[in-house]
Amino acid sequence: PSIASYIHEVKSNGDYAIDRDGTERLRIDSNGRLLKGWGSTAFSGTGQSSDIAVAGTGSQDGIQVVRYHNSFGAYGLTIGRSRGTTIGTHTQVTSGSDIGYISFVGSDGTNWRGCADIAAAADGNITSSSAEGKLIFKTTRSGSTTTTQAMTIKANHNVEIHDGNIVFETAGTGIDFSANANAAGMTSELLDDYEEGTFTMTVSCGGNT
Repeated sequence: PSIASYIHEVKSNGDYAIDRDGTERLRIDSNGRLLKGWGSTAFSGTGQSSDIAVAGTGSQDGIQVVRYHNSFGAYGLTIGRSRGTTIGTHTQVTSGSDIGYISFVGSDGTNWRGCADIAAAADGNITSSSAEGKLIFKTTRSGSTTTTQAMTIKANHNVEIHDGNIVFETAGTGIDFSANANAAGMTSELLDDYEEGTFTMTVSCGGNT
């Protein structure tokens, strides 16, 4: 392309911008953040600054990672943490420490408000032989603007529901125990209502009674 198609521009506030055909495409601001679509008004979330920020008004605006290969696995997103205070150094992450999170926010017309989070945390001290982790799901209740813990998947694979219910909103669905087929002649191991289910009863007596 001709040199006129691409213009490197230094803005009055010290930001460095890349324009194409008279439209800004990319910007590095004076704080070193990489911005696409934001101009000089980079999203700050709910008190969380981002070094790479993408914004737009079209359905195609976002971040996409795709792998084309028949041997390697799919691409992923890695979020990590060391408690070291110098880049490139390792200091142990201890039990209960946050490792990373994904935040979902919505505008109230003036400010951004946190609606939900998915967080990862250490479920034990991270060592060379044991890296216990847990996933914490948070939502914001009606009448609040603060996310609170709703469900946790623990390192031992237990699922904890903190203060809500498990609700099956489609009739005929429920908790399926068929992975462990214990009873001979059973007709179903789907618990889909509190008064339903089939089982084999055994009566045991204690002592001489």
